[in-house]
Amino acid sequence: MNEIDPEKDRENLVGSGPSESPEDGDLQTGYGGYAPPSGESNIVDHRFGEVANVDLESMYVKPTANKQAAMQRRVNMESRAKEPMSGCQMWAIAFLVVIGLIVGGMAISTNTIIDGDGDEVQVSNLKWASSFFTRSEREAMLSGMDPDYRRYYVTAERIDMIYRLASGMRAANERILRPEQMAENQMIREAFVRDGWGYPIEIYASDKLIVTAPGEDGLSRTADDIYIENGSLMRPAAFKAMELERDTPGGR
Repeated sequence: MNEIDPEKDRENLVGSGPSESPEDGDLQTGYGGYAPPSGESNIVDHRFGEVANVDLESMYVKPTANKQAAMQRRVNMESRAKEPMSGCQMWAIAFLVVIGLIVGGMAISTNTIIDGDGDEVQVSNLKWASSFFTRSEREAMLSGMDPDYRRYYVTAERIDMIYRLASGMRAANERILRPEQMAENQMIREAFVRDGWGYPIEIYASDKLIVTAPGEDGLSRTADDIYIENGSLMRPAAFKAMELERDTPGGR
């Protein structure tokens, strides 16, 4: 039967629990006098139990280094963001600003175009510029005419159409409508109610059928009247000369 040796018991107790060396003051833990190397320690985590040989430096120094690296990346990004623009970038911005000002100015300012009926219409300069690419062949033709001749040209077209409609009504023994009544019944377009100068076109129906436009002065029965009587177009001599010039090869 073995007896308990008090000295051996004391050594076992010391080797199995924590003790502090009087010489170096290092905390030693473990069984059988084992102590982790310097900088390491057994960490007790209640979720996983004891975790041995944990490097304290890796726990604290590495996360700190990651934070410093992230901060450095942010500093680098901010420094790059604050870099001055290059000359090309400044010229590009200036060019876009100038284009924006031009487009905005064209959108609010106006100019005149000629529509398909030969009338002058006020539109924005933006639409005026685009009309050179979108206008019809007729609009291009009317735009290329001398303004006075264009007004005469569309007046002759309008009174001719009204005369033919009125002649048909007379032949059918129907009441002859005035130009504005024809427009209300969609027999002619609204623009055809007036001549090229903007004055009302009139119909006179008695023994003769006459459709007349007052012309430039806006007055009826004057020298500049343009009218159709019994199917014949009557106009001032100046417009006859313009027609002859246009019909002549090399003319306007």
